[in-house]
Amino acid sequence: MVKRRNLLHFNNGARSERDLGDLVTKVFEKAAKKEPQPLYTFSLPLLSVQDEIRVYCKKKNIKIGYDTLFMEITFSADREAVDELIKHFFTENKLYLRGRFYLSAAVV
Repeated sequence: MVKRRNLLHFNNGARSERDLGDLVTKVFEKAAKKEPQPLYTFSLPLLSVQDEIRVYCKKKNIKIGYDTLFMEITFSADREAVDELIKHFFTENKLYLRGRFYLSAAVV
């Protein structure tokens, strides 16, 4: 019964190829309007990340990564989020002076 209903839906004359083309065009236009945000990374030579920082990063959509080559923990997000993270957790003890802040890649 379900298969028959699906076949009836797709064979319905109300939805033409033009309608489907219009829908696809709208989706691509909407995607094109969103400009990709550059991704900034702040790296620190830390051995572990405190739970408080993990919760903050999850709330602010900051990705936490591990750079095994330099033995650093990396925090990646848009510029404002990374700046807030640095101000909130790393300025008081001047730990940010040991870190590296750079534009890592443009999101495509």
